[in-house]
Amino acid sequence: MSHSIFSKIANAVGGKRGRWITLAVWVLIVVALQVFLPKTADYKDDAAPDLAASELLLLRKK
Repeated sequence: MSHSIFSKIANAVGGKRGRWITLAVWVLIVVALQVFLPKTADYKDDAAPDLAASELLLLRKK
């Protein structure tokens, strides 16, 4: 066995046709994730106190 499995994978991905296939697969993955996963704008975290209010609390403790 002159070529290992890693060598075959590297040749397939690094070839002229393989690089376009790799790019297409990545684009399809990104599009699928954009469609099926929730957007970050859907989550709102208001649990953190305001910065000005927390600074006043720190000054009062000193």
